[in-house]
Amino acid sequence: MLKIILKNTVWLTLAELINKFTGLIIVILLTNYLPVSDFGKYSFAFAFVLIFGILAEFGFSTFLTRDIAQNLKDKSKLKKYLSNISTLKIFLSILTFFLVFIVINIFPKNHGLKELVYLAAIWVLINSFIQYYEGLFRAYEKMYYEVIIVSIAKISLLVLIFLAVIKKLSLNFIISSYSIAYLFALIVIILIIQKKYSRFSFKFDFDFWRFAIKESWPLGLAFALITIYFYSDTIFLGIFQSNKIVGIYSASYKIVFFLEAFRRLFATSLYPSIPKLYHTSKQHLKELILKTEKLSITFAIPLVFGGILLAEKILLLIFPKEYVAGKLAFQILLLGSLLMYANLTFPQFLHGINEQKKYLFVIASGAGSNIILNLLLIPKFSMIGAAIATVISHLLVFITAYYYTNRFLKINIFKFFLKPIIASLIMVLLLHILGLTVIPSIILGFIIYLTMMLIIKGVSIREIKGLFGKYQNNP
Repeated sequence: MLKIILKNTVWLTLAELINKFTGLIIVILLTNYLPVSDFGKYSFAFAFVLIFGILAEFGFSTFLTRDIAQNLKDKSKLKKYLSNISTLKIFLSILTFFLVFIVINIFPKNHGLKELVYLAAIWVLINSFIQYYEGLFRAYEKMYYEVIIVSIAKISLLVLIFLAVIKKLSLNFIISSYSIAYLFALIVIILIIQKKYSRFSFKFDFDFWRFAIKESWPLGLAFALITIYFYSDTIFLGIFQSNKIVGIYSASYKIVFFLEAFRRLFATSLYPSIPKLYHTSKQHLKELILKTEKLSITFAIPLVFGGILLAEKILLLIFPKEYVAGKLAFQILLLGSLLMYANLTFPQFLHGINEQKKYLFVIASGAGSNIILNLLLIPKFSMIGAAIATVISHLLVFITAYYYTNRFLKINIFKFFLKPIIASLIMVLLLHILGLTVIPSIILGFIIYLTMMLIIKGVSIREIKGLFGKYQNNP
């Protein structure tokens, strides 16, 4: 069992890294090819349709994983789930596209956006099917298939984007590339399922549809809140500001998203242990959470401090000079990343011990506050307001998740901040004095920070090894 968990953790982490690295390359290509306003249109179109994609997803992926994992040998049950929910998702996809069509046509600033939104909507609907079928792989703990699908989709997309840049093709083609690449991945995933697991077709069992919707809607609600939480700022910027502002802000946020992806390296290893340890050894679970939090915070603080110092140089290295206007927003968003890393385990803990109402309240507090703050701050402060709204929302999510977690386990993570902050301040001071370019600064910064942490005994190599030892020794 242990070997399976560790192997699946590696596969999931690999899939995440492939996804984020190719995503970053695509952003770099597009920001250097498209005018800033066109990149803003591109970013808005995807943020807009992802909000509506909630309806097509509806939590069916997690529902499939949970129910099929209970009895992996029941092939008739698997066929029933695949056949009926695939059919249901087609109807939900049609409804989703219809809603996208209605809303974008009454949207106050839809000039030059409608076609792009329609094309992006097709991708969202295709991707919702891929996400659903990937739930099957998670049920059978065959995550290497997920790596295959992600690789096919992202590499195909990357090739098409390269083609668009080299041939100087339109923004419409670029957004269409997503649907083409992901359709290819969808065909592959269906072929794998048909060959390895179960042949399925379209079924209309309306009683089962009602059951599936009833069971899935809480999962769908969580997914909806998370989507709103992360994309509402782009939507409100599109409403109140220009496409150019959306483009500058989105480019900075893409880097932050990439940096936050490394949370997955810590999170995927921890989550499978939470339900088991909570019922068998709360003390062991507490130690595991504390060690994970310490490693996460120790990793995040120099990342954020260094990023704030090098913000302008990083933006100039990756993007055209127009994007330097997003420097302050980028620096503010980096502070939000620190909160995301500090809040690594607490929402997962609530979800893992089946405290779904508390988990939903935590996510809802972030989504709700983000919407309200964006409405208040963006009209007056533009992308700086969006960045501030994001950080405050992250802070609120952290406070609520930390509070609820401490009702079950008494955990103090604030003692982990002091030494990394001291080491990071020394690192930033020395890098500022030296004034190096980005890459040498990153290498030297890592050496300075690690040296200082070892000197002041902020962390040890033994502790890092001990963290993974804990995972390996879980009962």
